[in-house]
Parts: sequence; C-alpha cells; structure tokens
Amino acid sequence: MSYYWEVTKDHSHNDTDTQIGIKSRVGCQSNPSNLPANMTSEAFKAHPKVSRVHWRTKDDDGNIGHEGYLYLTEKGMGSELLFTPLDDLSGPDLGCVDIEIREGGKWVIV
Repeated sequence: MSYYWEVTKDHSHNDTDTQIGIKSRVGCQSNPSNLPANMTSEAFKAHPKVSRVHWRTKDDDGNIGHEGYLYLTEKGMGSELLFTPLDDLSGPDLGCVDIEIREGGKWVIV
C-alpha cells in the first residue's frame, strides 16, 4: 500500500525556536520510497484512487504537535498507515502519543 504525508502546521514551533536555529517542520514529508515506482508526490496526491486525510498529533498532555495531510490508496484507509505521521515524525520528534483525523467536521482519535 502506498502513502504520502506532509506537515502543514507545526504547533510546537515558535519565534524563540527560530531565533536559536530550530527549524519548523512545515513542509516536512514522508519518504518518497513509499510511493509507487516512478510516481511523484504531486501525481500521487492527484490520483483518483487516492484519499486525503487531515491529521494532527498530540502529546500525553493534549498539546498539538504537528498537523497536515496524509494521502493513501483506498486500501490504506482504516489501516496502520493512518499512524505513519505519528510513527515517522511526531512521536520521535515531539514525544506525541496520539493521532487524530478530521471526520465530519470533528477531530476523532485513531
């Protein structure tokens, strides 16, 4: 199953971080090797059989870490692939323990 995620908001980053040289994770993305052979991330995101999921991660105090979009094939919906932004980035980077997805106008924990 193929997937691709990208960060659109880094809720943990602030002006002090920028001043001391810590970079925001906005624009960070999953490894392109998760995409089908010879397919760019833009082509994958635009494919008619790919679904877009809005996600955000939280630490055990409920603080939001990162937020973005996950693109996956229909086979990936409801699978462990929904956890990839948490496992690949927010867990190791910020100690986040939960991931939520946007469904019907509400955030729902996965």
